[in-house]
Amino acid sequence: MACVGMHPMRLPIRQLSFLIKPAKFSSRKSVTATVTAQPRKESWLKYTNGLDKENRLSETPYTVPIEIRPAVSEDAEGIAHAFIESAVFHAELDPERYATPAIETISARYREGLQHPSHAGGEEMTLVAEFGGEIVGFIDARLEQSSDLMHREIIYCHVAEIAVSGRHQSQGIGSHLLQAAEDWGRKMGAEFASLEFHTENKRAGLFYQKRMGYRPASITVIKRLCQ
Repeated sequence: MACVGMHPMRLPIRQLSFLIKPAKFSSRKSVTATVTAQPRKESWLKYTNGLDKENRLSETPYTVPIEIRPAVSEDAEGIAHAFIESAVFHAELDPERYATPAIETISARYREGLQHPSHAGGEEMTLVAEFGGEIVGFIDARLEQSSDLMHREIIYCHVAEIAVSGRHQSQGIGSHLLQAAEDWGRKMGAEFASLEFHTENKRAGLFYQKRMGYRPASITVIKRLCQ
């Protein structure tokens, strides 16, 4: 489930759109943020958002540093809070198939480094967005290849999860998390980035396709077999 925060809806359609983006395409810089080099051992990102003191977009910026960096076990609780917000939204969007797990379950998974499947073989990563010492968003990505013999041998940087806290949405954080994951995938040899989202998640669709340059590649459809 990949989500950037939406308004809850209850709708009957049960589809997921699978989007891809060529690795040679880079994301556009957010109009509300400026990316600068982060002076630390890892080559990750730090930027400042144009926010006022109540975290609203402002024409007169109140400069606040946002850091995009690799997750550590101490980030587990903050990641879990963002994850649960996303889970609540999806459970309201499609209650037939989604549920909200216990926050302790998610926190333990990230604390123990079990958020990625065992077959990923170490070719995965989790990044967090940190704002004033608080984890306000995260992204999980891993390298994948199709097992279908009809498909070319292409490496994908697949985004398995992305979530930003509701209080910090529409501030460019999701864009920079996704861009950082794309940059990681590109360095790891991926030719495309890929992700999935619910077809009724209209805001996510606009974000991925209009802002981040993704395009539809396939559609997953489902049918209930038992009543």
